[in-house]
Amino acid sequence: MRLVSYNVLANAYVKPEYYRECPTEALDPVRRRQLLLQRIQELQADILCLQEAEADLIEELQRTGHFFRKGRGKPDGCAILVNHSGPLRWTEHPYEDGSGHGALLLHLPGLTIGTTHLKYDPPESRPGFGLGQIRQMLGLLEGPSLICGDFNCAPEDAIVQSCLQADLRDAFRDTTPAHTFVRQGEGWRIDFVLHSPEVKVKALPMPELRSDHTGPSLSEPSDHLPLVVELESF
Repeated sequence: MRLVSYNVLANAYVKPEYYRECPTEALDPVRRRQLLLQRIQELQADILCLQEAEADLIEELQRTGHFFRKGRGKPDGCAILVNHSGPLRWTEHPYEDGSGHGALLLHLPGLTIGTTHLKYDPPESRPGFGLGQIRQMLGLLEGPSLICGDFNCAPEDAIVQSCLQADLRDAFRDTTPAHTFVRQGEGWRIDFVLHSPEVKVKALPMPELRSDHTGPSLSEPSDHLPLVVELESF
C-alpha cells in the first residue's frame, strides 16, 4: 500500500513577488494545476495526504476522502484521499492556538493516519506555534499510527524530537538525499513521515534537489517535493 505526503502549494499563495526566481510560465495557475494533476497521478498513491490543498483541487481529483479547510478565512487545508469503498471515520482537530491550522486524522482498522501543516515559526520565535500543535496532534493518535505533513522545521527541531520521544520513527531518517524544499540556495528537509514501530514502512528514494532549484518549476508544480512510502505491514 503506497502512501504519499505532498504539500501542493495553494494557488492562492503563488504570488510573483514571492517566487521571483521562478519562470513566469511555471506560476501560471492553469498550467501549474494541470502539471500537479499529472504529478499526483504519476505518484500512484493508495493513500494521498495533501497539505495546502484547495477545495477545487480536491473536486478535480475525484477521489474518496476528506478535506479539512483551515480556519481564519484561509483558502487551503489538509486532505486525505484513499482508494477505499467502505465506511471511514475521520477526526478534524483545529489547533487551540487560534492560528487556523489543524490536523486531519483517518482511523482505519489497526491504523491511524494523520496529516498536518504546522504553522511556520521564525527561529527567533521558537518554540512558537508548531511545538504546541504537534503535541496536540500526538494526543489524538489511537494505537499504531502514521503521521505526515509539512512541519516547517528541520529534523533536529523540538517538533520532530517530540515525535521521536513519543516513540514514532522517522521514515526518511536514513534516506539520502532527503531534502524536500530549497530556500535561498540551501536544501531543507521540512516534510516528514513518522510512524509507530509496529507500522513497517519503506521510504522510496527522493530526487536530489540542486542548490539552484526553484519551485514551482516547469517540471515540479510545487515548491515542495512529495514523500512516498510503501506500507508493508501494520
